[in-house]
Amino acid sequence: MHRVSIAAVDGVEALSRVRHDSFDALVLDVMMPGVDGLGVRRMLRADGDRTPVLMLTARVEIPDHSTIYQRIWGYDLGPDSKNRPLYIGYLRRRLTAAGAPELIHTVRGVGYSLRRP
Repeated sequence: MHRVSIAAVDGVEALSRVRHDSFDALVLDVMMPGVDGLGVRRMLRADGDRTPVLMLTARVEIPDHSTIYQRIWGYDLGPDSKNRPLYIGYLRRRLTAAGAPELIHTVRGVGYSLRRP
């Protein structure tokens, strides 16, 4: 299986690349310059692009992670929601089945981090 990772310096470049090439999945930074990750995702969905998106963020405050869920899913999962771990578990299983190394790590009391092994 051939895996390629492509980086973009900002949201404008990310949109351009996604609109011209096909990707199995996208990792978008919520706070990237130009057009933020949430804006890129919103524009792609408006174009009819249904590529799976993993949102990456350095935000750590509960009011942030709730704003992010509201903007991504359309509702607030809340800090005590059991949905988050379920979705993370689902994502971990999909990545493992695809042969990816363990990338998503639980950070107790904070959430999750994405790290290369």
